[in-house]
Amino acid sequence: MTFYSPVANISIPSNVSSGLGKAVVSIQKEAYALANGRRPTCRQTSWHRKRYASLHSTTASRTTNIFLGINFHNNEDVLPTFFQELPQLLRHVGPHQVFVSVYENGSDDKTPELLKLFGDLLIALGTPHKIVTRGQQEKSDKGGGNRINVLAAARNAALEPLYSGDAAKSVHGGLFHEMLFMNDIHFCAVDILEVLYQKRSQRANQACAMDWGSKIVYDRWIIRTMAGRSILSSF
Repeated sequence: MTFYSPVANISIPSNVSSGLGKAVVSIQKEAYALANGRRPTCRQTSWHRKRYASLHSTTASRTTNIFLGINFHNNEDVLPTFFQELPQLLRHVGPHQVFVSVYENGSDDKTPELLKLFGDLLIALGTPHKIVTRGQQEKSDKGGGNRINVLAAARNAALEPLYSGDAAKSVHGGLFHEMLFMNDIHFCAVDILEVLYQKRSQRANQACAMDWGSKIVYDRWIIRTMAGRSILSSF
């Protein structure tokens, strides 16, 4: 099932621009009731507001369109975090300056149902998006050393609106300046703002957050240094 909403140039209600708005809050509550997942306790302090002021859509020196790709699979536990924190992130960088592309497959929990609400949330925020849910109709076999190929295919599916050019039709200027990719994680909006801040302040081509599992860095085998060497060889 595909939910596609190109809502470029939509007028954002004043109650959404100044707060989250009643429609957004109502959808959030419905999602929290549907999925009893954990949500992080996040705070935006005056320090955060000052640090990320250059990323705010109202104070940025130029319009920056962002393509946001997301993959989900059996993620009813983390989706409440997205309902809570993504509106804060979009509100900061400009909900109409981001295109959200979601690709889900193989889920046998409430993920597809939650993604329908997620589409409603993005509509309420005025954010153009495409959400593809496959559910149990499309399961992937990661066995036999096929894990990376399967994950790469899922990521490319989330990026399809970028490749085809359809997403660009929904943002001002018809092009994207940055691409942000997220997976099934618990996060705070300021975490994502920090990644964007580091990329821009360092004038980097790429910036990546560290993936933590328990008290150690997760998936260490795939991490590379700036010279392209495995980080494991550094210890």
